Formats: sequence, C-alpha cells, structure tokens
Amino acid sequence: MFYNIQTDSRRSASRGSSGAQISIMPNVVIKKGNRCQEQYEFLNKYKAAQCLPEVGLPVGCSPEDNVYVMNRLIEVETKNALELTHMLYSALNEDLWKTRTGNDDYVEYNETAHIAKVLPLLKIGVEFSKDPERSRAQALEVHNICSPQDIDHAVTHGDPTFDNLMMLHGLPVLIDPLVATPAVPSDIAVDVGKILTSLGGFEQVRYNKIYKNRRDAKHILKNAVINDYGEKAWIRSLYWCGIHMYRAVPYMKSPRVKKGLVEIANESFKEALRF
Repeated sequence: MFYNIQTDSRRSASRGSSGAQISIMPNVVIKKGNRCQEQYEFLNKYKAAQCLPEVGLPVGCSPEDNVYVMNRLIEVETKNALELTHMLYSALNEDLWKTRTGNDDYVEYNETAHIAKVLPLLKIGVEFSKDPERSRAQALEVHNICSPQDIDHAVTHGDPTFDNLMMLHGLPVLIDPLVATPAVPSDIAVDVGKILTSLGGFEQVRYNKIYKNRRDAKHILKNAVINDYGEKAWIRSLYWCGIHMYRAVPYMKSPRVKKGLVEIANESFKEALRF
C-alpha cells in the first residue's frame, strides 16, 4: 500500500532508544529511522496478525529508504499491570506466535553469535552494579542452566513492553518490533522476557511511569507461561529479561537509569537461580 502524504506533519518527535523520527498526521503516523526497513518488512510479512499495525510506504519511497507509514493508534489509558500484561500475552500467545507464512518464519539460536553479543554488554553494564564480578558470573551462570538453545519457536515481536502497546478499535496493537537474529532468536521466551522488563520496572526507571499490580501480574504471567510452555520456558524468560536490560544500558545517558536497569537484570537472574 502506498500513501500520498504531505510533508508538513502536525507533530514530530523522536521515539525510544533508536532515535527514530515520528511524524504524526491526522490519520497516520510516519516513522523514519535506522531500523525502519526491517520493521516494515516484518510488519508487512506478518500482516495477517491482528495485533500488528497496518503499514505502507509513502509514494515514491521504497523499504530501503528506511521510512514507513502506519495507521494512527490510540495510547493505552490504563496503568494497571494486570490488564496490560493480559493484553500483551494474549496478543502474542493467541495471535502473533501462531502466525505462519511458511517462508523462513524462525531464526535459529546461534551460541557463538549470542555470546559475542552478550559479553561486551555485560562488560559495560556490570560497571553500574554494586558487585561487577558477581553480576557477570551470575548472568553467565543463568545462561548455563537455562539452555537458551532449547527454543519454543514462534514469530516473535522482540519488544512487547508496556510502552509499545497501543490500541485500535478496542484491540491491542504492538508497535516497534525488534526482528529476531541468531543472537536473539525466535523464541517465545524472548518476548516474555520483554514483558518481564516492564513488570520489573523498566518504564518506571526510564520514564518515571508508575504501574500498579506489577507483582500480581508477574505471578499470573509466570503461571500462564509454565502452563503453556513449561518451567524451562519461564527460566529462559527470566534470563532474557536480564539480557534485555543489559542490551538497553548502552543507549541510556543517565547513570541513574543505567544502574536501575542493571538492578532489574540482576534481580531477574537471581530469581532464575532460585527457581
């Protein structure tokens, strides 16, 4: 689909850690930035999933221009983590994770690629921990016990946080996907781990957004994941929560925020070791 759009947008802003530029029009939103080509191709490939936004290209543009248009969505009003977690998990488990095209839907896990990605992140992140050596050892210990290569394959969103949940016609829509890679594969635990970052306080640490009932929501999510996919999937989810937080640290400017994200990561690793 192509959109004939005037360039004088009503409102412009940057969003998230990628620095993508968002231009808000009366009925659509234009997004331009480094990851927009892969996001557009992912959203277009899996357009059958109702929980993903409809996307198109501005007239005269191609995916290589790193720009796309999507329908304008409504922000979620509730600050109740129970409701948000239910919407996220239901949208993933009942819709996106079950979507198939039959054309290279899954990215397999590669241990070498994963370790090559994780070790530099740990080196940066642990410096904001009270005990850097213990934090690094703890992360690697969880990696060894959780077997991230034991994947529950699915088409994953990659970034289903509270902040990326919006609404359209009363239904949840997940924006800004992070496409799977051999280092961060097509495993449902990758997505559950991102929900856990929100339940751990990611938005509170970064944006000072307060959500109630986070503990109760986490308990319900835990039971749902174990019931649907087993205990190993939950342990992997805790591992990925920690890894996601370390992945976010280099994008943060504030030492306070970096420290807060590392604390969320370390708590998630500790929980995995206690499980």
